[in-house]
Amino acid sequence: KQTAKKAQSLDCDILLHPTVSRDYYAEVVALFIKANVKYSVYNEHSFPEKINHWVEKQYDHIFDVGKYKMALEQNATFIRLLGLIDFKSSMPVLKVDNSCHLCLPKNFFVLFVGGSKWDKIWLEDRFCEVAKWISQNTKLECVVCGVEADKPVESFFSKNDLTFVSYIGKTTITELIYIISKSKFVFGNDTSAIHMAAALNVPSLCI
Repeated sequence: KQTAKKAQSLDCDILLHPTVSRDYYAEVVALFIKANVKYSVYNEHSFPEKINHWVEKQYDHIFDVGKYKMALEQNATFIRLLGLIDFKSSMPVLKVDNSCHLCLPKNFFVLFVGGSKWDKIWLEDRFCEVAKWISQNTKLECVVCGVEADKPVESFFSKNDLTFVSYIGKTTITELIYIISKSKFVFGNDTSAIHMAAALNVPSLCI
C-alpha cells in the first residue's frame, strides 16, 4: 500500500520500463505512476492473455529489443529505439582489491547458491550433483559463496559428500569480487555473482 501511494504521488513527463522479464508487482507500480507518455519493451515471459492485454494497454509504445539476449544488449537497443541511435553499450569494469587476505585454493571455481527470488534459486541437490561432477572432472576445488540465509546448504552439501570451502555469509562485496576474480569460473543462479563475473571477464554459467 505504501508503494502504491508513493507511485500515485508521482507526476512524470516520461515513464521508462525496459525490463524484459517483468512481473505483476512492477506492472502495478507502473500503472499507478502518472506520466504523459509511457514506454516499455515486450515481455520475454508473457502473462496470461487477458492480463497481458491489460498490461500492454497502459503503455503508449512497446519496443521489441529481442528475446533471450544479455540485458546490457537489450537495454542498449531500447535506448537506441528511443532516439539515441549512436548509443553503444560497454561492459562495466569492477575494481579488484588485491589487498584482501583470504585463504583460497590454488585452482577453484565458485558455486553461488543464493538468489533474490525463490523462483530464481536452483535446487540444492542439483547444485551438489553438478559441483561434484565439476570437481571430479576438472580437479578444481569448489568454493561456495552466498549470504547468511544460504547457510543451510552447507550441511546438505556435507551430508552428500561434496568437498568444498565455504564463504557463505563471510564476505563483504569487496571480498566476493576478489574471490570471483581469482576463480576459474562461476556457476550459480541469476544473481549478483554472475554479473560480477561478467564485469571481471571471468567465465560463468547461469542457471
